[in-house]
Amino acid sequence: MQKALDLMNVRLHVVISQIAGVSGMRVMKAIVAGERNALALCELCDAQILKTKRAEVLKSLEGNWQGHHIFALRQAVEGYEFCQRQMVACDKEIESLLRRINRNKTPVAPEAGRKIKIVRHNAPQIEGLHGQLITLTDGRDATKLPGISPLGFMKLLGEIGTDLTKWKSERHFTSWLGLAPGNNQSGKRRKRVRRRKTVAGQIFREAAMSLSASKYLALGAFHRRLKGRKGPPIAVTATARKLAILYYRLMTKGLDYVERGIQAYETKYREHTLHYIRKIAQQFGFSPSELAA
Repeated sequence: MQKALDLMNVRLHVVISQIAGVSGMRVMKAIVAGERNALALCELCDAQILKTKRAEVLKSLEGNWQGHHIFALRQAVEGYEFCQRQMVACDKEIESLLRRINRNKTPVAPEAGRKIKIVRHNAPQIEGLHGQLITLTDGRDATKLPGISPLGFMKLLGEIGTDLTKWKSERHFTSWLGLAPGNNQSGKRRKRVRRRKTVAGQIFREAAMSLSASKYLALGAFHRRLKGRKGPPIAVTATARKLAILYYRLMTKGLDYVERGIQAYETKYREHTLHYIRKIAQQFGFSPSELAA
């Protein structure tokens, strides 16, 4: 769709963040239906967009309306809508399957008032997904782990299942995921073991990448420190491995065990940070009393 708009010199995607959002789809459908007036197309955008970007939107809709480009846009819009319908059908099938699996189980509701990581794009349209997943795992809620959303939790269950005891230890689990360290050294001889890529391992990598911008999580700080020393790929893999270990412990030893481990890690990180701050401050001549003040 964006390519067809580019060929028509319609630069709407430069002004709005999501060309496939509500405003973008309204405009593209109107173009396909025969609307060419830039002002009329502009008014189809959301009021919040027009409040701050009306002039930019209007300028971006002055297109070169050639028939073959309109045809390409129509094909792209119809293809996109077909894919969306297929996705909704998949979501309904997954919802039906979850209800069938959980029909003989006691429903477990998510913890009230707790913030859950939001899926911003292409969120599954499954009613009560979070509760269904917790019920499926007998109350083990992986969304309490940093970086794991209900969608990520569902994908992990689809790839790994609910029984992680088939892996003897967390090391076996992370090795199977392709997240174990790849160096093999004996004396002066060193060789690199090639990691295999797995779908489940990629899910943990995506969760690790979402932690990179977190300001108050120890895992986020770990990712940023390692990124500065070793580079982004190694930092993502190492953080993903830590997340995978927490997930393994959650599914095999329970949430209380994992929460104690996370709390201890956060406390240790805070102590190290405070020690580093005091050390730097003293190097610049600040006394302990001045730091306390």
